[in-house]
Amino acid sequence: MLSLKKKNGFSLVEVIIASVIFIISTVGLFSALSGLRTASGESKKRLFAANYGKQVLEGLRAKVDDRTWNDSCNPGTMDLSVTLPNPCTHGPFTTTVDGTTYTVQYTVTPQMNPSVPTQEMGRTINMTVTWPL
Repeated sequence: MLSLKKKNGFSLVEVIIASVIFIISTVGLFSALSGLRTASGESKKRLFAANYGKQVLEGLRAKVDDRTWNDSCNPGTMDLSVTLPNPCTHGPFTTTVDGTTYTVQYTVTPQMNPSVPTQEMGRTINMTVTWPL
């Protein structure tokens, strides 16, 4: 009869298989963390762009709301019987933060009263903030 002895430890094949599984899971974990870091950097840029655009809009709010506002597209006059350029584009304006250049361009469009075409009801500002990826 054969006697069965109790084995202690692991065979070489088991150690190699366990090592391969460990390496594959570690590489997957590090690649996931690297992707999160990249996404975090992009989120930081996007957040700065939104705040920069908000800052420019806040600076424009009082100027564009003012009835005596002189648009550089129609300098020196707010005579609404004169045909205003529609829309009027301003910019680009740039700022650089942490090596990334952000560019702002905005368009001011007068909102005319449909009943009285020479009467302005307000203005709309459309703004674009761009930066390289």
